[in-house]
Amino acid sequence: MRPKSLGLLDDYIAALRKCLELATDFAERNCFFLRLAAAGEMRTRIEEGDIATAFSILSDERRSIERDGMYGPGTNAAHDAFLFFAESLKTERLAGFPDAGFGH
Repeated sequence: MRPKSLGLLDDYIAALRKCLELATDFAERNCFFLRLAAAGEMRTRIEEGDIATAFSILSDERRSIERDGMYGPGTNAAHDAFLFFAESLKTERLAGFPDAGFGH
């Protein structure tokens, strides 16, 4: 079964590639290359069933994006795609944990 997060990750990767095509300077291009590398690693981990490691990479990426930001054409779409992917991966990760027994 293909996790929903993989489709959302593909959307994020496509948005990053579009940003990379539109980037005009070194700093922008470097930012998108770094984000694409991390996205590729998350994809590999999800395909291997290692959601915990993918989530760890996601947490690092979230901090990087909050600290450094993403600037340039198309970044709003990339950021939105990242947030949708992040929420989906978090849901999949939590689904793997046992119920604490509180009836919810």
